[in-house]
Amino acid sequence: MPTPEVIEAHLYSIHILAAKTEALSDANKPKTLKKFDIPDSMELRELKYLNNTKGLVQYSPGFRTMKGTLELDVVKDSPILTTIKAAYLARKPIWVACIEHPDAAAGAQGVLYEGVIGSYPMTLEAGALVSVSIEFGINEFEPI
Repeated sequence: MPTPEVIEAHLYSIHILAAKTEALSDANKPKTLKKFDIPDSMELRELKYLNNTKGLVQYSPGFRTMKGTLELDVVKDSPILTTIKAAYLARKPIWVACIEHPDAAAGAQGVLYEGVIGSYPMTLEAGALVSVSIEFGINEFEPI
């Protein structure tokens, strides 16, 4: 069965990389990306002082948590699926480059996320594409 033709309509150009220095290309750019979300939350630490005249608990920012989801449909033997599966099995990070402004100067084009895969559930379906939904925890990010 031939692979169905896909019409790309993403707001951002997203690439899944096996190494931080890997060049962005069509081979590491999923055409059937469904979702890449990264909720960013801040731990709030409670500070309680006996001399607080209003009696209010005060809060101080703590650690940030960035853990989201990467959902895509890929061809069974695609390089992207190989990268994801190899990184998960080896417990190694992958990098996701989100390009928002491809024509901008370096450092203003988008964001490069380094993260680890927390789960690798793969839906086995009939057809040419494999549905993958991955829990993705961000360790580091930087402008590109």
